[in-house]
Amino acid sequence: MYSVLVSDKLGQAGLDILESANDVELTIKTGLSEDELIDVIGDFDALIIRSGTTVTASVLEAAKKLSVIGRAGVGVDNVDVDAATRKGVIVMNTPSANTIATAELAMALMSAAARNVVQSHMSTAAGEWKRSSFAGHELRGKTLGVLGFGRIGKAVAKRAQAFEMSVHVYDPYVSESVARDLDVELMDLEEVLESADYLTLHSVLNDETKHIINEKSLGLMKPTAVLINVARGGLIDEPALASALDKDALRLA
Repeated sequence: MYSVLVSDKLGQAGLDILESANDVELTIKTGLSEDELIDVIGDFDALIIRSGTTVTASVLEAAKKLSVIGRAGVGVDNVDVDAATRKGVIVMNTPSANTIATAELAMALMSAAARNVVQSHMSTAAGEWKRSSFAGHELRGKTLGVLGFGRIGKAVAKRAQAFEMSVHVYDPYVSESVARDLDVELMDLEEVLESADYLTLHSVLNDETKHIINEKSLGLMKPTAVLINVARGGLIDEPALASALDKDALRLA
């Protein structure tokens, strides 16, 4: 029997699969602190997490039996992968699981920003009727900047093109041939920042991309630009973003 710990909330369909397996002894303990996880992890062969659990080197040191960590999601930045590798623990993720949902959320936020959906709803709920103040604008003809052109970035670009938007992409690991095939323009980071009416973030979080949106990059963006982040919070320097918002230097979706 394999002992499996689920330490974050998981969809019932996934739990049903684990519970029906003849060779799995399932334990569900969510909301564990690092110390609590260290206390129990030694009993398990496998750990399944989402974004709530952080698997540190200390946790891995206490994991005497652990063979695999499964991340029910895309990123694995909440796992010390180097420490896991040294211990011989395989770290797996589900890169396609939420691609469409995330892409649709990015488009929903973009559409809501274009049409002032939140602001007009709040105004109407307050008993006002300021129709002309919230007219907004069309997405057609606007330029979407995409930082990170993996599965989700490509899915967003495809949907933005259906809205007749131009798509400018920054991703140093994407070739010109891929950009041509998908009818997007591959540009330097500065060019994308300067040209974007809407900027959407789909990069992984690592040392290269941490705070890729910072005081300098925000200063390159149009004052009317809208920033959308459905990736990792660490991609943005939050104090710099707060300062830009205070100065009405851009909008946040």
